[in-house]
Amino acid sequence: MTADGLTVDSTTGFSWLPVSTAGAKVGAIGTGTGLIINTPSVNSSYGSGLAIDGSYASSLSSLNIKAFGAKYNSYGSELNLFTSDDTSLLKRQTIASNGDISFYEDTGTTPKFFWDASAERLGIGTSSPTDALSVDGQIKLFGNDGQLKFNDGSAIKGGNNYGDIRIQTDRFRVYNEAGSNLAMNIDSSGNVGIGTTSPSKKLHIQDGQTELLVEGTNNSVNSTVAGVSVKAPFYRKAGLTIYDESDSEDFFIGRPYGSTNQFAIINDGSERMRIDSSGRVGIGTSSPSEIFEVSTATANTAYLKVGTINNGSSHTVDSDIAGLEFYSGDTSGSGAGVKGSIRYKYGSSSGATTHMTFHTASVSGGNDVERMRIDSSGKCGYWDVVRLAIKLHVTSASTGNIASFFEAGTGNTNRIYIGADSGLSYIDATAGVGSTALGFKVASTERLRIDSAGNVGIGTTSINNKLALADTADCGIQLTKTGSISVRVAAVGGAMAFGVDGSSGNTERMRIDSSGNVGIGTTSPSGYRLNVSKGSTGNIAQITDGVANTFIISSDANTLYAGNANNYPVAFVTNNTERMRIDSSGNLGIGTSSPNSYTGQTTLNINSAGVARLDLDIGDTMQGYLLAESGYTGLFTPSGSNSLRLAPTTQNAPA
Repeated sequence: MTADGLTVDSTTGFSWLPVSTAGAKVGAIGTGTGLIINTPSVNSSYGSGLAIDGSYASSLSSLNIKAFGAKYNSYGSELNLFTSDDTSLLKRQTIASNGDISFYEDTGTTPKFFWDASAERLGIGTSSPTDALSVDGQIKLFGNDGQLKFNDGSAIKGGNNYGDIRIQTDRFRVYNEAGSNLAMNIDSSGNVGIGTTSPSKKLHIQDGQTELLVEGTNNSVNSTVAGVSVKAPFYRKAGLTIYDESDSEDFFIGRPYGSTNQFAIINDGSERMRIDSSGRVGIGTSSPSEIFEVSTATANTAYLKVGTINNGSSHTVDSDIAGLEFYSGDTSGSGAGVKGSIRYKYGSSSGATTHMTFHTASVSGGNDVERMRIDSSGKCGYWDVVRLAIKLHVTSASTGNIASFFEAGTGNTNRIYIGADSGLSYIDATAGVGSTALGFKVASTERLRIDSAGNVGIGTTSINNKLALADTADCGIQLTKTGSISVRVAAVGGAMAFGVDGSSGNTERMRIDSSGNVGIGTTSPSGYRLNVSKGSTGNIAQITDGVANTFIISSDANTLYAGNANNYPVAFVTNNTERMRIDSSGNLGIGTSSPNSYTGQTTLNINSAGVARLDLDIGDTMQGYLLAESGYTGLFTPSGSNSLRLAPTTQNAPA
């Protein structure tokens, strides 16, 4: 011991100085200068201890604190640091033999700051760090521009290969590329901006061209792998909004205000599409009543367009351009699948002609079988698709009803059948309510009706005959021989008119009025059962038996002629008895059918069974008479006195 201190030395390389009765010693270890505190608890010669020494190398002086175990270099050791809280000794730090370093919490029992030397990981709040830095708890950065910087390991200082997180007065920011480019900004309102320092929404992404990608790579689960969830209270608007550069709402996609379990697409403030809580889709309506409904307030705009943009010239004939398929999962009949469809197809390889086909399923004939086709010229064929010579062709494999048309509405059975039997094609009307009638309409007005009795009415529903015609004006029937004349029979002003001409038959030739009078050449035959008016001289009427006798009536300027046009007599009959005759020579017989005939003479022959008398009148006043009785002939005055008497014997004049 000297004035400068206490020196313990040994030439054997190990010296110590006992400091207590427990055996602890202070001494030197090795050849360097230092201090050793040792306990012989393991070995009386080599106990565990703490050594403090120094070294010098490469212009650097070092102070070394060393913990050692038994036999110095043969066993591991750890260094523990303790403090006392006036009542007990508490562990504060441990440096393990493998280099792990632990800092303990206030009780000295649980490490809260831990360095894993072998994994090169640091744990704060945990002694099992899983990353380079694992923190179980909160991290706070203080200051107006507190920063947390990240480096990829290629440069410790400077360089442009790190990013940082900055805490500023009213915002939180993430930078990349040497801290010069702002990657994300969270302002004081909690709005997150990516590419912008002024986010206007909870998440605001801005860039010249930007996309948002949510990707899930797990393909072995049935649950959601990737998606975006939006949550809001009932009846509140929630979804995705697309704005233009003026911050005006262009599109909204999501749940509209005032609804629940519904989805809508809104454009410029007007709803364009909705899916309601029943899965019904409405376009142009917010209340679809069917599984898919399209509605518009503007005429000529409610269209559904499907097709192909293929502009080639080598199409497969009968291949689909577009179509509408009807699927059923029912396995009965022909089984589940596309039961029917409407398809638009190519009719030629060039695509110049097309056609539309209609398909249905049968019980055993298969699904989606073509039943009807409309070709490019508008011709329609049903079942037999090759017979398209007419606009609509319907073919049945058997006789009977081929097509039927039913009245709409539950419980109504009024219907029309179109069918064919052997040698007969027919239209059959059957009534479910009231009497059966088949009507024909033009311009929404009934024009013809056939009732259940087979009576036909044209212009009327009150049919009392096999054919009934009615009109508010003159009503008639026109009969025309093509290229010849037309005949018209019409009801005109309470009369029946008959017309004949070379076009429409509207030139009236005869009329029967309401009294039964017949007019020929006149429309007013009143007063006469038969009124014939020619309107000029000449032949007026002719009556013939078709064999030899022809009775004619004619006229000239001053005379009316009536008689037999042939070489036969004309007889006049009353009470079915001939009373007068004019024979073919002009002889007149009264009371005889064989008037006397004398050569070169025309006779007046009065024949009577008793007395024959001929009165001679002037101005309806008899002037005298010629009388013949059996045996004499006399000319008498009106008083009956004889003026002239011719007789074989004298006889008095008849009284």
